[in-house]
Amino acid sequence: MRKIFKTRHFSRWMRKTELTDQTLCAAVVAMEAGLDEICDDNQE
Repeated sequence: MRKIFKTRHFSRWMRKTELTDQTLCAAVVAMEAGLDEICDDNQE
């Protein structure tokens, strides 16, 4: 399990939108997976 930290400003912004913590975590995992693929391509 990874920790994802939010700034106070971002947390306030999230409350005004439909973005949930679960959605945010899923987006971070997806971005991280994409970055891993890019890094793997560069190592070849």
